[in-house]
Amino acid sequence: KTLRKSPYKSLQVANVSVDKMNIFEIFIRMFINEVLLIVKKGLKSNYETIESNERVFKGKMKFAQQIKYNYAHKEQSYVEYDEFNTNCPENKLLKSTLLYLYKNTHSLKNKNDIKMLLNSFLEVEKSINYEEDFNRIIAADRNKKDYTTALLWSKIFLMGKSFTSFSGSKIAFVLLFPMENLFESYVAEVLRRNLNKSAYNISIQDKTHHLFDEPNKKFLLKPDIVVKNKKDNNIVILDTKWKLLSGQKSNYSISQSDMYQMYAYSKKYGAENVILLYPNTEKIIVSKPIEFKSKDGISVKVRFIDLFNIKESINQLIIEL
Repeated sequence: KTLRKSPYKSLQVANVSVDKMNIFEIFIRMFINEVLLIVKKGLKSNYETIESNERVFKGKMKFAQQIKYNYAHKEQSYVEYDEFNTNCPENKLLKSTLLYLYKNTHSLKNKNDIKMLLNSFLEVEKSINYEEDFNRIIAADRNKKDYTTALLWSKIFLMGKSFTSFSGSKIAFVLLFPMENLFESYVAEVLRRNLNKSAYNISIQDKTHHLFDEPNKKFLLKPDIVVKNKKDNNIVILDTKWKLLSGQKSNYSISQSDMYQMYAYSKKYGAENVILLYPNTEKIIVSKPIEFKSKDGISVKVRFIDLFNIKESINQLIIEL
């Protein structure tokens, strides 16, 4: 809930209230977006072998069928021919999945988008044998990479596959959250909720300063959290790092680049107090607070957030502001 830039943005559902959807509706949404991408590029076409009675001769004659069906209809020809169209197994399966999901979704947005997508499949028949059509795809065109993810979703929806049934070369679906972003957003939100708003201003992902100002502003600085004391205008910079520190390693495994970054924040913001926030783990046992000081007045503190008791960690942090 605190993640401001949800991974679903990359799935083009930023305008959908995914926080109000159940997980099934979110998966439907993900499938819809895969099909949207396919439709935008245009449905793929294949040659389809068709057998039928025609009044115009084309392709090749099927003599056994001609004798059987057209003995008394010399004006007709029972023929076999190839037709280039969108009625290929891939599109049949996608259409069948859309029809299935249209009946099962409870989201008005999903239902409307599925209805819109089905208009692009008017010339496509629905699949009457899912397993056979999936097998035909493997044996047929391997170049339809745009369809790969959508067809895996189709197999899950149409054939009742679970998310653990794919192995080997198959793709398993997971919801991935970048932990550094999640840690940052969670800590920032809990701090914001517990901070006395009458005494402090808080800015998340602040964009006030650039590293260089001449000849024009370059290299934006974007500290995770900037807290300003309204009474004395004192500024504290807090930056979250999703890294495992260790008391057994040099400088607790704090990277030099992180320290360079904190030093730059301090200089540009005029903040004498800069705090690095790391997740608390069993690997870090600290007998006294960690703090690095420079002769020019810069101080970088290292503090730990106990994610099992984050409110206590945040309250201890607020005391230092």
